[in-house]
Amino acid sequence: MLEVSLSAFYLFFITTLHSVLLKYFSFDFLKFDVAIPLLVYQTFFRRINWACVFAIISGFIQEGFSTCPPGTFVFTKVSIFLLCLLVRERFFIESEQTFALLCGLFYILESLVTIGLSLIMGGLTSSYMNIFTYLMPNGVFTALFSMILYRFFLRFNQIPGEKEWE
Repeated sequence: MLEVSLSAFYLFFITTLHSVLLKYFSFDFLKFDVAIPLLVYQTFFRRINWACVFAIISGFIQEGFSTCPPGTFVFTKVSIFLLCLLVRERFFIESEQTFALLCGLFYILESLVTIGLSLIMGGLTSSYMNIFTYLMPNGVFTALFSMILYRFFLRFNQIPGEKEWE
């Protein structure tokens, strides 16, 4: 229950803070995605039903602060969740580096799907070059952020008195 409440806090507070505050910074290469690491962690290591709910709600939160056509972020978050389910059956995350690699790749895939959906549905076309320019740096920054988050969740799930695996 504590994990669900912590995830809910992370979902609502950090995702909203990320969507609102990073809009005003001029550093475009520091705009990482905070929802993808938690979505990947929830899908791979925790309950799948909570990960699906998280994907839908985080899509709606980002949808509220976006200029993309309606439904774009909900579709991309749910598609990332479904792709995580497919990858989960064939891929094992054994370290924070593999977790970071998956999060970075999923961020790049999410950005490309968002651009594709916006082009198909006739969204705002002025920011596509900006997204393409900072796609790789933001993917790397999301991967670096996900390494920190992965360590945090490992510590959080560790039983008191249990030694960490080396």
